[in-house]
Amino acid sequence: GNLSHALVEAIRHYDYWPSANKNMVYYFEPQYLRANNFLGKLWILPWDTDASWGPTWNSGHDVVYNSLFGASGGGSDSNSTPSLWPEYFNVVRELRDLLWQRDQIEPLVEEFAGRISAFESPDADRWKGAPSDAGNYGGLGGAGSSSLANLVQDLKNFAFSGGNWPGGGVVAGGRGAHLDSLQGSRGEGGQIPSRPRISYAGATGFPTNDLVFRSSRFVDPQGAGSFGAMEWRIAEITDPSAPNHDPTEKFKLEWEAAWESGVLTTFQSNASIPTTAVRSGRTYRARVRHQDVTGRWSHWSDPLQFTTTLPDISDYTEALVISEFMYHPQAPSPAELAAGYDSDDFFEFIELYNAGDTVLDLTDLRFTKGIDFDFFGSSVTTLAPGQFVLVVADLEAFEYRYGNLLPVAGQWEDGDRLSNGGERLKLSFGAGDSIRDFTYDDTAPWPISADGGGASLVLSNPDAVPDHTLAANWRGSASPLGSPGAAEGESMFSSWMDEQGNTNPQSPFGDSGISLLLAYATGGDLVENPREALPVVSVVSVGDDLYPMLSYRVRKDANDVSYAVELSEDLISWERSPALVEDVSSPVDNDDGTLTYTVRAMNSLGSNSQQFLRLVVTVGQ
Repeated sequence: GNLSHALVEAIRHYDYWPSANKNMVYYFEPQYLRANNFLGKLWILPWDTDASWGPTWNSGHDVVYNSLFGASGGGSDSNSTPSLWPEYFNVVRELRDLLWQRDQIEPLVEEFAGRISAFESPDADRWKGAPSDAGNYGGLGGAGSSSLANLVQDLKNFAFSGGNWPGGGVVAGGRGAHLDSLQGSRGEGGQIPSRPRISYAGATGFPTNDLVFRSSRFVDPQGAGSFGAMEWRIAEITDPSAPNHDPTEKFKLEWEAAWESGVLTTFQSNASIPTTAVRSGRTYRARVRHQDVTGRWSHWSDPLQFTTTLPDISDYTEALVISEFMYHPQAPSPAELAAGYDSDDFFEFIELYNAGDTVLDLTDLRFTKGIDFDFFGSSVTTLAPGQFVLVVADLEAFEYRYGNLLPVAGQWEDGDRLSNGGERLKLSFGAGDSIRDFTYDDTAPWPISADGGGASLVLSNPDAVPDHTLAANWRGSASPLGSPGAAEGESMFSSWMDEQGNTNPQSPFGDSGISLLLAYATGGDLVENPREALPVVSVVSVGDDLYPMLSYRVRKDANDVSYAVELSEDLISWERSPALVEDVSSPVDNDDGTLTYTVRAMNSLGSNSQQFLRLVVTVGQ
């Protein structure tokens, strides 16, 4: 309400009155019910916005105005509510300080004009010679002028210069001068605290990890002892004079804060800005304001404008690695489903590892791509050499699968997930200065065993701090569920291959005709006839329907094998999803070091359909 009407005053959107029902719609939040006496938060939808940014008719006495002051027009009354005035004038004051400034409004007008400039000539051709009652516009620059530039200048004059137009005039200084007068009207101007001054107290050069600002003392016309609160803010702005200015980027308004302290009821002369709120090489403005015990806010201080620099982050870039992450976990087990974890997304995680020899402070770090997580205020804020820390999708689900003894800093924002199809993953110092930045994929040359088969992606030789962007530096985990919070153990398959005296997993296992890889994964070496360990396809009858079924063996002591059942209708396109197959029974222990799993297709075999099942085995090495 207050902000809405403050904007009404800024752009002179005056064409309404309290009972102008033909031009507005009301609705309430929360629901308009007997339980809340049919009351709620009133929203007013905008209308007739073409009758703004210039002298028009009526006085802008909407229902917000009439709740504050005596109004004119249909449906109005002469009552006023002085107790509501301070908060309203606070908002007008803030709007004027932060938004209604030449360096904010004029570039915004120009940006919008740029979006429609291509339509200027076609629009002029369309309406050239039209009668005046059809909307003919001759232009402010004189007869026949229809330049968009004239319209842009018209808006700027209205906002900050003033002048005369057909239908009325705007005072010198434009609507900015009007807002200055308005915020101090009805005696308010003499009651607010003095505008504070802000100064810089941090390290030279404005490094992102040492931004400290200082406020002047509180001064109020009501005298000593009237301090009520204070507030700090930082906002990134567009500075056209900056060396790295990109004119194609969207204009950044100071109104949109990068960081706010919130209302502080104890006077704090200094404010330290969290590193995670800012990026190096960007231009920001810092401000502070004071409030007295009556709830009246001062003006925001004049801005302190600065461009940030990047401190030395070599301790992170030379030692901190993303050592493992699970982007497409194994499907939930029956027990996990029964516990309410009905999606594999619950079990995603990212692991960091300190490969250096000094303790790393994590409080300035954030994940800014892929998922959003801030280590500031998390459960783990330092990382010793050789140690791991985890960030997880869902803490309860993670602990259900992996236990509750692992070093988890916290869980990332609700709704975030690591894409099963690959995406960009970025660990940043502050709000975006890169420590690790790479894009993984679910197709070769990236290890495909991590794509739903149960394995995670593990950084090979993390102590060497390898290039994260190269697929060759990643492998599928040896453990089917990954090894969060710990180093990967030696691959059992590698040891087994050494025992076989072979290095090629596709070589035949003896004279059985099956590969070494398949013999290891299915326990072919644990039975008298290795071929007995191969998967078996059959058809099972359920009621009147027939379903394809697959039974396969799993090696119990293998910590490095992933198994997945895939389905196809044409032997060309294969799909892998928990929605395609289901367990027929619990695993059967064969008492020979293997378990037998049996699954069947979810859909029956129709009269004209065919379905094929296959087992995909992946060993992490």
